[in-house]
Amino acid sequence: MKLDEIRDAYLDEGYSYLDAGSRACQDTILSLIAKSPLSGNVTIKGGVVIQHLSGDGRRATQDFDFDFIRYSLSEQSISTFTEKLKGLLRLGNLSTRYKDVYDMCWLITTGDMSKETVLADIKSIIWSDRTMRENSIKDIISRLNRAFNDPYYSTSLRQAKRHNWLDIDPFLATEAIVGFLQEL
Repeated sequence: MKLDEIRDAYLDEGYSYLDAGSRACQDTILSLIAKSPLSGNVTIKGGVVIQHLSGDGRRATQDFDFDFIRYSLSEQSISTFTEKLKGLLRLGNLSTRYKDVYDMCWLITTGDMSKETVLADIKSIIWSDRTMRENSIKDIISRLNRAFNDPYYSTSLRQAKRHNWLDIDPFLATEAIVGFLQEL
């Protein structure tokens, strides 16, 4: 079906010309994303989702919000992993960056991260920082376990559902992180 035919169908349903055109474009983009290799790596957000789920034309929106959820496993992404780890170590159970837990989990479970590169990054980003208390993998694991097992932190992580973009049990995410670090 052509874009103008899709738009006309929405016009027939009572949408304004602008909303019908926007909806036709959104449908086309969603269809192309669904058929592409990116289909599992894009999160559609906002009014588009509400309107499509509800079928309510009053919820029509003209913008399109989405996020790409796949990280490149380049050295930059490994550095990002290590920076997130450093933030968790620095704040411990006081951290409110719950999304970082799921980001880190995704990075270590989805890709083939070089353990040697991760370890080199930990040495340069964490161990060489004199303000950090952790000087070994054992120290890092001990600090993470204290944070992850803290009742306040674990409850907060479990309740922060909007940050759990992987939609997994928070315990599995934290166990994956600790397990990965134990293998270094």
